[in-house]
Amino acid sequence: MKVILLTDQLIQSKDTFIVGGWMQSLIQVLQNSTTLEVAVVGLTQGDACVEKEHNITWYKVKERIYNPFERVYRRWRCTIQDNGVIEDYVTAIQDFKPGIVHIFGVENFLCSVIPHIDSKVVVHLQGLIHPYLNAYFPPGISEDLFARQSFHLGTCLRGAGQRQCHKMFQALGKRESAYFRSIRFVMGRTHWDKAIAAALAKDAHYFHLDEVLRPDFYAAEAWQPKQREVAQFISILSPSTYKGFDVILKTASLLVSRGIRFQWTVCGTSEADIIVRTMEKILQKKYSQNNVSFLGRQTAPELVSRLLDADIFIHPSYIENSPNSVCEAQILGLPVVVSYVGGIPSLVENEKTGILFPANDIYFLSETIVSLLSEPQKMQLLGQKAREVARQRHDRDAILKGIEHIYKQILQS
Repeated sequence: MKVILLTDQLIQSKDTFIVGGWMQSLIQVLQNSTTLEVAVVGLTQGDACVEKEHNITWYKVKERIYNPFERVYRRWRCTIQDNGVIEDYVTAIQDFKPGIVHIFGVENFLCSVIPHIDSKVVVHLQGLIHPYLNAYFPPGISEDLFARQSFHLGTCLRGAGQRQCHKMFQALGKRESAYFRSIRFVMGRTHWDKAIAAALAKDAHYFHLDEVLRPDFYAAEAWQPKQREVAQFISILSPSTYKGFDVILKTASLLVSRGIRFQWTVCGTSEADIIVRTMEKILQKKYSQNNVSFLGRQTAPELVSRLLDADIFIHPSYIENSPNSVCEAQILGLPVVVSYVGGIPSLVENEKTGILFPANDIYFLSETIVSLLSEPQKMQLLGQKAREVARQRHDRDAILKGIEHIYKQILQS
């Protein structure tokens, strides 16, 4: 059974993505299949080529590099398609001649290949732009307010200001909606993305498939509670408007006012990111003065170490499908406190494998944190149960069997 996987990620070496993450982990699992012949198409900043490594054929498509003037022009025009790259992906598919084309994500350009190929196509849902637009800005913060507080003349002239970014996001959402109408088979992993698929791809057949996490998290030891005077909280967030950065600052301020001794570390975002500076201007508070620090991007081993050293993992986002950071914290056994949004309730059973709190409810969140810190036994029980459930949910052998079964069903349909 021949399957080709399409990703818009950059391939660093024969079998490594620059970003990595769950797609790379899934591909590593597929290497162990005795029934699949697998190819991967991704982008490269070097020369286009075809390579084979560990039973996987890698098609490297050269990324289009635009000069500064072209980039600015494309941003101002909200140009989101690159027909040259799409043609190269179609060429790779035609060369490999797969029975199934497995596309990662409906939010990128990859679904543009569908009208040009004869193979059966299944789309693996990731982030979902169209529904994310409903939660793009935090409550009480309008686009106008955010744009004014984040204004930088040079950034705006480059077409990278907040208003233009929002327009680009809206353009991506419209394209995503059009893609959904052409999809026949969908893979997802939460009740929420199943509901989105039913609404936007009414004739599509939905398959459930859990995600493979990064190897470092399977191999790590289990989290253990700590006895210390200064509590350690951790969040892992990309610098997006809907990730709850306002919730972090307001909750941290509440905790400080209550005399709670803590340090809140945010990975994935740096202090220099626009979202950090803008939230400080809007809320008239400083993260650093409320015990919040930003570490930027971290490697998987660094994240394992920081998670195991923390006391509570906190995810305050306004919208998510299935954030891997929550799953990675759970599989380590770290107690999680997460917002009740999107697909997160499919990952966290309240009071059993974590604590759910209403989005933007800083009072409930702060009280939950204080209460947990006073109940170390409850923290340990939550972490132990989450680890047990996560190890079953993300079992690599079970996921391999599941995806092989899905491919067979698609071919037989």
